[in-house]
Amino acid sequence: MLLSMMDYSDGGSQIPKKHPFSHYYGDDVRRLFLLASVGILLGVLFYQDLLPFASQVFVMGGVLLLALFAGLVNPLEHKFIKVDLALSAVGFLLFEYAAATGTDTSSIPESVIRQALALIFLFAFYFATKSLRTSKP
Repeated sequence: MLLSMMDYSDGGSQIPKKHPFSHYYGDDVRRLFLLASVGILLGVLFYQDLLPFASQVFVMGGVLLLALFAGLVNPLEHKFIKVDLALSAVGFLLFEYAAATGTDTSSIPESVIRQALALIFLFAFYFATKSLRTSKP
């Protein structure tokens, strides 16, 4: 998997986690959503117009939604995998649009942050799709 699915709960040795579904990638989506949330929060500290077409309240609400659905995803709840798929698609579209349209007016670091967040959401979309493909409704 993209991100290690190892459990370090027994004092340091690595024990592979087992899931009842062979193609469940919700743990990867969870980690990517949390990574995106931290990236957005740090990005907003330096660039208040990280998403120039959205208010700060909208951006912070989005961070809370990401954290909420990162925590709720599990292989037994098909609906949360669908929500994660939708959130990752919206996140990708918002940040990729901001990256593509802001190249003339944004600094290079701001453009890099936007593009990195778009890529994180793209990977989350991919893993959510793989989970949705094999989960039971």
